[in-house]
Amino acid sequence: MTGEPWWGEGYAGLCEKPYQFSCRNKNDPNFAYLSGTMLISFREFAQALIAAG
Repeated sequence: MTGEPWWGEGYAGLCEKPYQFSCRNKNDPNFAYLSGTMLISFREFAQALIAAG
């Protein structure tokens, strides 16, 4: 088998594969945050850190 697997190569390839995760799709409301065109407020970021904790 040659080339990249259909699910992507490595962690980045897996996460960046089209339609693998909805937040990477340009029509998803979270895409603007993921791509950096919209900033996440400090409060929301702090809540995410607590949840991930």
